[in-house]
Amino acid sequence: MGWNPFNIKNFTQIVYDKFADRRGSVDLFCAVSGIEQALWDIVGKSLNVPVYNLLGGPCRDKIRVYANGWATGAKTPDEIPQRAVEIVKLGFSAIKLYPFRDTEDERTAVESVRAVRKAVGPDVDILVDVWRRPNPAQAVRRARMLAEFEVFWYEEPVPSENVDVLAEVRHAINLPVVTGECLYTKFEFREVLQKREPIFLTLTCVVVVESLSSRR
Repeated sequence: MGWNPFNIKNFTQIVYDKFADRRGSVDLFCAVSGIEQALWDIVGKSLNVPVYNLLGGPCRDKIRVYANGWATGAKTPDEIPQRAVEIVKLGFSAIKLYPFRDTEDERTAVESVRAVRKAVGPDVDILVDVWRRPNPAQAVRRARMLAEFEVFWYEEPVPSENVDVLAEVRHAINLPVVTGECLYTKFEFREVLQKREPIFLTLTCVVVVESLSSRR
């Protein structure tokens, strides 16, 4: 109350510096991001211009997205490739899997990726999210087991706050590594960039199709 919604940068800086005493957390950054988006919306409507013009203008007319969440609730291993085919028929050319999240059996997880690759063919990109759970040795072993399926990216194979370990894993495997979902400040992203590693970054400001629940 009483703040100028045009002073967006001032708002985010004060919240981080004074309200949070520069102590970041998931709930803080989620709240700040939501409020910041609302402020941009207010400014755009006040000026009667799209927000993307205020941020420098569009760089492309369309953007590729991947389907996520489509395998949730599958009761049998055979159901996963069947669902993958359904998603591809909807027009998606990239799908994300969490093969290690629901089973401790690595061979079962790998076989599920094999089945999906066989079902969708070579022209659909498969993204594997490892969910930050394995230790480095497990992450490397699983990556090598998946290499034959031409995985598009291997997401967060180890806890993302340990960038040194992430870089070690990246050196030991031949899959593209992606991180960034659990990095919240420019300082954390800087640390990843300073490693000069071929690691993809996922930014929370990028909009992707995370669930098809509304379509099912």
